[in-house]
Amino acid sequence: MPIYTDPAKSVSKLSVSLIPTVTSEPPNPPRGNGSSPPPLASKSSDGSAFSPALHVFGATLLLSSDDQAGRGVQVTGARASHRFWQDDGGSGAPAGPLDAASRANAQLSPVILLRLANLGNSPLSSVTVHLNGSQISTIHPGQLAYLAPGHMATLEVGIEPSIASANAADVTILVYDSANGTLLLQQDVTNLAFSLQNHHAPTWFKQAKFGIFVHWGLYSVPAWAPVGKEYAEWYWYQMNHENDPTYAHHKKTYGEQFAYDDFIPLWQPNAFDPKAWLDVIDRSRATYFVFTSKHHDGYALFDTSKVSNRSSVSMHPHHDFVGDLITTAKQSYPHLKRGIYFSLPEWYNPSYHGIDNLDDWHGPPTNPYTHATVPYTGNPHIKDFVNDLQVPQFLELVHQYEPDILWCDIGGINNSSHWQVDFFNRASAQGRQVTINDRCGNGISDFSTLEYQSTAAPPPRQWEATRGIDPRSFGFNQATPPEDYASSKELLHDLIDAVAMGGNFLLNIGPMANGSIHWVMTDRLNAMGAWLDIHGASIFDTEPYWQTSQDQDVRYTMSRDGSTFYILLFAGHPSLVSLRTPLPLQPHSTLSVMGGAAASQLNWHVRERDHVIYTDIDLPPLDSTLATVISCKLF
Repeated sequence: MPIYTDPAKSVSKLSVSLIPTVTSEPPNPPRGNGSSPPPLASKSSDGSAFSPALHVFGATLLLSSDDQAGRGVQVTGARASHRFWQDDGGSGAPAGPLDAASRANAQLSPVILLRLANLGNSPLSSVTVHLNGSQISTIHPGQLAYLAPGHMATLEVGIEPSIASANAADVTILVYDSANGTLLLQQDVTNLAFSLQNHHAPTWFKQAKFGIFVHWGLYSVPAWAPVGKEYAEWYWYQMNHENDPTYAHHKKTYGEQFAYDDFIPLWQPNAFDPKAWLDVIDRSRATYFVFTSKHHDGYALFDTSKVSNRSSVSMHPHHDFVGDLITTAKQSYPHLKRGIYFSLPEWYNPSYHGIDNLDDWHGPPTNPYTHATVPYTGNPHIKDFVNDLQVPQFLELVHQYEPDILWCDIGGINNSSHWQVDFFNRASAQGRQVTINDRCGNGISDFSTLEYQSTAAPPPRQWEATRGIDPRSFGFNQATPPEDYASSKELLHDLIDAVAMGGNFLLNIGPMANGSIHWVMTDRLNAMGAWLDIHGASIFDTEPYWQTSQDQDVRYTMSRDGSTFYILLFAGHPSLVSLRTPLPLQPHSTLSVMGGAAASQLNWHVRERDHVIYTDIDLPPLDSTLATVISCKLF
């Protein structure tokens, strides 16, 4: 249930009441028509009320370990927080975020959050947790009265205040059964919490606004999915399900004995040209890109020969596509920030067993028609998927290609804190600011991601919306006819919506197997770039303004210096626009259409009707079929 407060207002208190039934879909807040949101209580077609439901999108599996008494404990996460422990001689409860004056008048201890899991068969009681190290000491131990088998809990540990100034620390976590003084766990953590402390998306990412996602890989060879219903890049997974249309398509097109890895020698990326790709991205006026280094099929597009031979370098077509694209961007397009996508799980890796409630996310792969085991080509013989494959490949991406963004996917089992510390510290030593999204599996991230979702209810922090030009696929889908692709108008409106609501827009293209970009995708990006050439100041140099607009098909942004705000009108407005959203206009303010005649100022006036204030703006005939922007200079 989204709750909005306008950027121009401050909120002192919010009270929320929940009722026991919800709609089948989350209600959207008013987006400009002034109507009230639909009621939370609703009934289905048979008259029965909907019941609350918990939707689990991912889970992490941990290996059970216990001692002779059936007790097993593991720390699954450790991170610094924005909280402080106020030593006031009282209860010692965490004080929460404090202002500067409060900090000056109180002795504060930074709080480290620890995620503790009971992996044994017996409950844990009277648990006490200390942190020790050469640069750290515990002032307020974490305490837990009881933790049932299979349960997890977050503990807060207050530490020496001076450690907050350290860049990194080697920490030993000690977990005790305080009732009898038994040491349950001693776990070392290297260079953890403090390089991640208070990390947020850098300023450049917040200002980037528009990026291009590129999905390309082995799945681009079959390049098929039911149009508008499934992702083409999930071809292997979908062909393994008898009731999925891809199962029948693969059997008819390639035959029952044709395995997914048989596409490897068929891939002929003869038209791959990193400069041509980056030219298209640059013409769109996007400011960053993200390229898929490895998807869920485990076939890497980068040099990972020290870890695995399942890659486009060790196998056909013997090409480091990630290296070529990143190197070309560094040399010829230094103004573009460089991102790399990486899937944490691999569907059918024989060593992967990591997604709860998805019992077919494991290897070895099988023929879906004969159920015989088939090879997982190029895969090394490993026992520990995370520490022998996943983490080393992350570190290869960090060290070999130096991305500005590491875009994780899925999560699941991980040891992401290990490579994240290296990623942040290495970039800092190079004078670079880098960022990660929220799908790395360990709860540490800089921004949230929305995938093919409405931006009407954005997350409360920095976020990014992503979708493809295809109606429902990131990888190229040869079955999608040109008329089914999203129009330039629709995509531009998605960009405007994301920016006006405080987020970024990551628009995906899926090149064809030969490496060329479909003409429809090029056309859409060219159209968006042409529009941004004229109206870019209303997008890139702005902050949200009046997110909860009272005007239909109208969005607002404000320049960062506060001198200008922008009214973004979706196409189809009459010659006289009446706006109900309060605007900060002064008698000397000037309004003009961006891209119009330089000296053409618009007539405007403010009026009142039925106790509602309207701003009326006279518009000249408008040529834009995408969106019109009115620039309002306040002084």
